[in-house]
Amino acid sequence: MDKNHFKKNILPALAGNIADWYEFYMYGMFAAPVVAKLFLPQQEYFLALLYTYLAFALGFFIRPLGALVFGYFSDKYGRKKILFYSLLLMGIPTLLMAILPTYTSIGIYAPIFLMIIRILQGFAVGGEIGGAAAFILESSNKNKQNLSGALLISSSFFALLLASSISYVLLKLLSNVQILEWGWRIPFIFGFIIILTGLYIRYKSSETQDFLELQTKKATVKNPITDALKYDWHNMIITFFLSSLVAVLVFMGISYMPTYANHYLNYDFKNILLICTLNIIILMISSISFGYIADKVGGKKVLIYASIILFIAALPIYQTIINNHQLVSIAIFALAIISGAVIGPIFANTAGLFPVKNRNTGFGISFNISVSLFGGTAAFIMTLLITATGNYLIPAFYIMFLCIPFFIAVLFIPKDLFQ
Repeated sequence: MDKNHFKKNILPALAGNIADWYEFYMYGMFAAPVVAKLFLPQQEYFLALLYTYLAFALGFFIRPLGALVFGYFSDKYGRKKILFYSLLLMGIPTLLMAILPTYTSIGIYAPIFLMIIRILQGFAVGGEIGGAAAFILESSNKNKQNLSGALLISSSFFALLLASSISYVLLKLLSNVQILEWGWRIPFIFGFIIILTGLYIRYKSSETQDFLELQTKKATVKNPITDALKYDWHNMIITFFLSSLVAVLVFMGISYMPTYANHYLNYDFKNILLICTLNIIILMISSISFGYIADKVGGKKVLIYASIILFIAALPIYQTIINNHQLVSIAIFALAIISGAVIGPIFANTAGLFPVKNRNTGFGISFNISVSLFGGTAAFIMTLLITATGNYLIPAFYIMFLCIPFFIAVLFIPKDLFQ
């Protein structure tokens, strides 16, 4: 992939995606516990914490609506323009978050404004991923589709690394009092700067050639939503089931693993957090590597073998995590490598199923519904089932269960998808 191609066709999608996901991760990782102490009365901290995580969850579940609205306009009027506006919509509430008065200043209006901000940001993130996937696929060479898609999804992992690194630095440099007084605002100010950079890059980008050809032929459809539901409903179903396993692997492997290992298996939290941070790096490298491999041997083939290996390996990997503290890092890293084989080719082989005329809408809606239902509930379901059964292998069984519809869905991907 040459430098000019990357700068012109890949970077605009990655830059905005990093900006969007940085802010989304930062709230969940760093800000939520702090914000809970600032936006509701101190004596009700537990309720405040629940409220702040509810705000996070609502932002998550509003994503399909964002995908529907932004997808509709993207398929009618172009990728570049709508990607710019989705990032702009993320930027406004990010700035508002940085300057939002606390409960001591404006009382009950503080948590109300917080909820509105989180909903707006979830709406914007929902519009981001479908547009970015459409943009990057339509801007990439046909023999680099899987790698381009892998770079896009890996940029989300990079955003998480960025968020965790800034959180770590702030916690090291500032006292608890300083964090509560003003330090918690710094990540959002930094996030706004990232968004401004992303907006500039997207403003300077060009519309995709595929969409320009669609406009030239006057082949855009009147309503991309009904068009996708009528003519590409089967591709939406395939995307839904393919995305479900990906969502669970990402959110369980990144967000849930530290809590699972510390709370249930008595691992030292700092050590497991370090392992999980390294795990993100390995997941990034693995996803990009298997995206590259998929362009050589075929995305469908990689996904078939990856799902079979994951189904076989999930149980012994989790048995090792539970029973062998000396080998836990090897087990978690092995899971990341296999997960990368599932995750790397996924955008190319889902967004690529849809024609240009309804790609953003069809892919965006089905992907975001799946991620909200499976990724958004993964930690809750794991906690509920482990508590009910006392079986710490539940995450492995859940992954194995989702491998089955994933494998079946992969069989319906055309072999000549990018030929």
